[in-house]
Amino acid sequence: MRTYKNRSNNKTKRMIKMKIGGDDDEDKCINTMCEKKQFEEEYEKSKQILETLINNLKNEIKQNELESEKKKLLKIQIKNREMLLKKINNSTHKKKHLKLLRNTCKMLKCNKGCVGTLLQEGDPNKLPDELTNFFKNNKFAKHPFMPKLISFYTSERKKIFGKKRNVLKNNFYEGLPTTEINKMKKKGAISGCYK
Repeated sequence: MRTYKNRSNNKTKRMIKMKIGGDDDEDKCINTMCEKKQFEEEYEKSKQILETLINNLKNEIKQNELESEKKKLLKIQIKNREMLLKKINNSTHKKKHLKLLRNTCKMLKCNKGCVGTLLQEGDPNKLPDELTNFFKNNKFAKHPFMPKLISFYTSERKKIFGKKRNVLKNNFYEGLPTTEINKMKKKGAISGCYK
C-alpha cells in the first residue's frame, strides 16, 4: 500500500518530467535509439580499428625499403595513435565519452521540438535561449574562440531558416529525406534535429 508521501514524490517526479519535456514517447525513444549497449559496441569497434591501424603502421616500418624520413613520420603516427589508444582504454574517458554520445543521441533523435538545437522553432536571427545559455555556462565560456563559435552558429541558423520561423515537420528537419525519416521512425526516433 502506497503512503501519502510516495504519492507526493511520484507527483513531483511527474511534474519535473513534464517541465523538462519528458514523456513516454521520449523514454521509449531513448531506450531504443540511444541504448547504452549500442554505443559501447561502437566504442569497442573504434578501439579495434585503432589497434589494427597501429599494427599496420608497425609492419610498414619493418620494411627495409623505407626512407629514414618516412620511418620517422610513421613512428610519430604510431606514438600519437598509441597515446589515443591509452586514452580510449581509460575507464573514466570511456564513461564520459559514452555519456556524451548518449546525450547527443537524445538531443538529436528523442527531442520533440528540437529544443536547445539550431533547429528549434523561433527567430531565425537569434539562437534559442537553451543554446545561448549552454555557450555562456560551459567551461569554455571565457575562451577567445567562443564569440566566433556563437557567430558561426547564428549564421548557420540564418542559412537554414531563411525567412521561416520553423523548419521542422512533425519534429523532423524538413530537409531530411523521407526514406531516412521513415528508417529512423521504425527504429523508434521521435525527432530528427540535424541537417
